[in-house]
Amino acid sequence: MTSFYKINNIPVSVSDYHHEVLELWSKIKRDMPDTPLSSVTLDHHSDVVAAYRLNETVPSGGWKSEEIVKDAVSRLKHDEHIDWAIKSGLLDQAFVIAHVNETPPADSRIRVLHDSRFPDELTQLNEPEKFYPMASKILDDDFLIPLLGDIPQGKYILDIDCDNFLCSKALFPENKTLWTKLIKNACAITISKESDYVKILKMRGENISGDSIASYLLKLFETA
Repeated sequence: MTSFYKINNIPVSVSDYHHEVLELWSKIKRDMPDTPLSSVTLDHHSDVVAAYRLNETVPSGGWKSEEIVKDAVSRLKHDEHIDWAIKSGLLDQAFVIAHVNETPPADSRIRVLHDSRFPDELTQLNEPEKFYPMASKILDDDFLIPLLGDIPQGKYILDIDCDNFLCSKALFPENKTLWTKLIKNACAITISKESDYVKILKMRGENISGDSIASYLLKLFETA
């Protein structure tokens, strides 16, 4: 299920699952079909697997049809939608800032931006004290700028998977120049709650959920 908003004249959606963001992505593309469009995703996982696991071809221009997009959303998995967007022509390029980088991108136009200092996922889950210092800084300039540099040129969608946040402190960056620019210059923003993964991945003792993170982000966008 997806809810749609307009915040400071920017279209925003909140979805239960990550692949459901295609609903707003395709609408944005239909509103400006001839304009190149990219995305910047903040996520725990890289979400770059091939659409339909290569069992069928993504229809070129599929984003033009609401029916095709709805069908795709009903059948795609959590980590296939970025490749679908690229292959269909919805996106020209995608940047994915991820804590885990274990899957090669299904398309060369998808760039995974990963800090190699992150411990592996087992360490993150079993020895979180080794991970907390980085996990709490994922929106700070010191983390984002070396990976992304600056906001993409042209139109882009800011895409946030709530399991990107493993502790509440991560929501409150000390130095947030790039994070603020990403919000203010996006042509649309999509949030996926991914509540099950937030529950599984959050650090011990943290009182956060997909709902609470999404609610905080919506309030942040009103004032950013």
